[in-house]
Amino acid sequence: MTPLKKIQKVISPAEILSNNLNHFAHTKNIHEAELARQTNIPQPTLHKILTGKTTDPRISTVQTLADYFGVTLDALYSETAFIDNRGALKGKSIPVISWSDCIYYRTVLKKLTPTNWGHWVLIKHDHQQSCFALKSKVATEPHFPKGTLFIIDTQTTPKDGDFVVVHFDNTPECTLRELSIDGRTEILLPLNTRAKAEKHGKSIHIIGIVLESRFLYEER
Repeated sequence: MTPLKKIQKVISPAEILSNNLNHFAHTKNIHEAELARQTNIPQPTLHKILTGKTTDPRISTVQTLADYFGVTLDALYSETAFIDNRGALKGKSIPVISWSDCIYYRTVLKKLTPTNWGHWVLIKHDHQQSCFALKSKVATEPHFPKGTLFIIDTQTTPKDGDFVVVHFDNTPECTLRELSIDGRTEILLPLNTRAKAEKHGKSIHIIGIVLESRFLYEER
């Protein structure tokens, strides 16, 4: 008589996500209400995810939780995420701000803390104090697809070919340009045909360079 094979229980992705999030929350000693507050995720939504009742959560919501706990998105769906810690990221969190706020980024960054601001991302660079993040906008398309996140460094000196965040005097928000340097001449090249190239002068201020760009899934 052929012995019966032991049937292994299949764990659903929702259960894996729930188990991992509860583990990380326990490790960080944070309860559901506080986690909801710090991540700016509605508590009813978070509760359904933590209890495994949501089978298809928004990727953007899960990404927010991954960033908060300092792990990759894939790690939250891994059955071994907290055993081998392969998904762990080393680094510091920086705030995601608006294209208008980055005009006065020095003042803005001084006021933001995890308790009063819910939008943060993890970076592995050593420039945490001089960095912030920006979400792509229509003016950055099609060069950068919708859903791109830019990590901006305000201390590194721009070089030829860098993408830079710039502010034109008397405009309400910053924008993105590609820097072209020819000798002593600096030209700011637009990312699309709706704008024109501009020579860098006193009325145009370079805020920082794009240190890294990441693609994020937009909310469905």
